[in-house]
Amino acid sequence: MTDPRQYWLSHLLNAGLLLLFIILAAERAQQLMGQDEISHYFKLAGLLFHEGYQNPSELITFSPHAYPLWIVAVCHLAGTFTPAVVKSAGVVLWLFCLQVVVYICRRLGSDDNKTKIHACAELEDQSSAKAPGQAATELEVPSQAAADAEAPRSASAVAAREADPDGTLAAILALLLCFTMPAVIQAAVTVDIDQAALPLLILLLCLAAERYSRMPSWRSAGLVALAAALAMWGRLTTPVIIMPVLVLHAGLAAAPGVRLRRAAVMAAALAIGGALFLLTWQLYCRVTGINGSGVFRYFATALQATTIGERGGNLQKWLQSAAALALWGVNPFLLTLFALDGWQRLTAARQTHRLAAADLYWLAAAVILVGYLFVGGALFGFPKYHCPALPLLAICLAQAVVRERQRQPTKPQPGSKSSLRRQLAIAVVLTAALALLAGLLLRDPIWTLRVEVRTAQLLSLPVRPILLRLAVGLTVVYGLGTIAVLLLAKSRRLPIAVGLLAAGLAPNLALLAIQTAAPYATGYIYGEEGETNIIAGIIAKHSLEQQPLFVPVEVVQHLGWSDTRTPGPEFWNDPDTFARRIHAEQPALVAASVLIHSVPTLQKLLADRDIQQALAENYQFHELGRFFVWTRNDLEIDSLMPASPD
Repeated sequence: MTDPRQYWLSHLLNAGLLLLFIILAAERAQQLMGQDEISHYFKLAGLLFHEGYQNPSELITFSPHAYPLWIVAVCHLAGTFTPAVVKSAGVVLWLFCLQVVVYICRRLGSDDNKTKIHACAELEDQSSAKAPGQAATELEVPSQAAADAEAPRSASAVAAREADPDGTLAAILALLLCFTMPAVIQAAVTVDIDQAALPLLILLLCLAAERYSRMPSWRSAGLVALAAALAMWGRLTTPVIIMPVLVLHAGLAAAPGVRLRRAAVMAAALAIGGALFLLTWQLYCRVTGINGSGVFRYFATALQATTIGERGGNLQKWLQSAAALALWGVNPFLLTLFALDGWQRLTAARQTHRLAAADLYWLAAAVILVGYLFVGGALFGFPKYHCPALPLLAICLAQAVVRERQRQPTKPQPGSKSSLRRQLAIAVVLTAALALLAGLLLRDPIWTLRVEVRTAQLLSLPVRPILLRLAVGLTVVYGLGTIAVLLLAKSRRLPIAVGLLAAGLAPNLALLAIQTAAPYATGYIYGEEGETNIIAGIIAKHSLEQQPLFVPVEVVQHLGWSDTRTPGPEFWNDPDTFARRIHAEQPALVAASVLIHSVPTLQKLLADRDIQQALAENYQFHELGRFFVWTRNDLEIDSLMPASPD
């Protein structure tokens, strides 16, 4: 049993980390939303909140409606529908997710999980040695025996788990990894299913599958089915992608004689979960009048488009996805620790001839991290589809550090407490020094790639000096960090796992601090510094609401307008249509930006002779930050001065 002071200190530290997460998320929740957020889930939730199912044809079905319905529930509790309240729904889901992470880490670090592969390991081995006929009921007998064995100590198990130092350490480290990872903070306030809700749903599915591997029973299989149905109510793609991993793990985590049955039961549970989703989704669509086939069409078309279609991968896209993932938090230090953790798990599996139940989190994280490098990729420079892997990754990395601690001598050694304190001090100094170095040399590398590089490409300026400066900074930071980790490990001052974790936290902390203090947006419209609000102020000041406006939807969100008041994304990609509509409609204002539109799209628009002729005849050109703005001459707007909407 640990010291009561340490027990309460750990809970206080956990609460402090969660509070800091809320503060960081609240600061970003004030930023404007991007096009996909406005036109998809914010719009869908708004229609459900204000109109319900009066116009079911207007309700998009890219994904099932668990997430927008959750947003509506939160907005009803708050009594209002605003961007801040909508974003708070995602923050609450992430708080639930972090609590599940803490629960998993505490349980995996407890004494009950140190000596056995899972709770029924010995009983499984005995059952697998029986004749086939005798082993037919292995799902029921061992699980019941295990339940009987654990029943007398169930009351004390929770208290022991709460007080276990390894579980407590793992929980704190996992929270630390999550709240220092810029991608996690940004995901919590992004109005999108993959970032806000799917991390929790995937984590619950993995937790249910891991529980089945530890204590196989019909009840645990039923929980897998329920978790699978709930995950598919969030989105079809990622849950379906990891289901083969769950089946494979269920078989390989079992004793040799029951592997096929374990895998078959897991597959059956997932199939039942899929059937349960289909039944409830069809019932929901029948009652509400929604076209339920949309989710399946989207799943099929998205899979085709991102594999062999127009959005299919190539080397450049794969490298861009890898860069986005690394810069947003899954950096080389953490990936190295993740790989070492995987190697240790593989070594243990070779010795025991089976996977551990907790290996499921590593396998699921690896499949999501690797799979979405090649399919899906980054959206607006953000690793959107990788977000469900981040809690799984944090669990694995925290466990890797805890196992390093467990390998140290179990008997008290002279000066052991001072040694641990010295290691902690060294780790803190390493993190602080590398974070300071990263902040000085790299500043905001995402801003460099998303804003500086793309602006240079648009204006035909040299890009190589920018990339060279970034490459040198990255080389120095990661090079010196690698040398420090290796030297500290060689001198036995800091275990390799602890060193990698400390070094991995550094660039994340630096970027997190810079983003938090930055005067620009850090979401889908990365680098925006209030230009959209200024343009919206011009529209309001000159009463242009009833006139045609060719501006991005990010502008009119300040005015509370629907996205139907502005041209869709396809409009900007067609120069002929653009020029024709300018001549025909004479919009009062035209605005475009490299922060929103792709570089090739803007280059086409700026180079098109018909467009430039139409703009030159009747419009005055303005540069506003990273925005190009044209105002009609009769409005007599000489300059774009900051103004707020009335």
